[in-house]
Amino acid sequence: MIVHRINGYIILILLAIGIAGAIMITRHAQGGAFSVQIASGALSILVAMCAVLAYINIKRLQIDQHRKWMLR
Repeated sequence: MIVHRINGYIILILLAIGIAGAIMITRHAQGGAFSVQIASGALSILVAMCAVLAYINIKRLQIDQHRKWMLR
């Protein structure tokens, strides 16, 4: 159980770093077109939202909801 919790915190930290990196390189990736920037920003926001909702649900001990958000 403790390994799962530590793994979850590591995933949240790495996810935050990955989202920050994705936002930084968006202007230069795929030619930097505005549509690519919008899509990358939207995807970053949605991924972060799913991770935050999963974290909130596990802190409220809503295991089934946590599982659903982590699978998304």
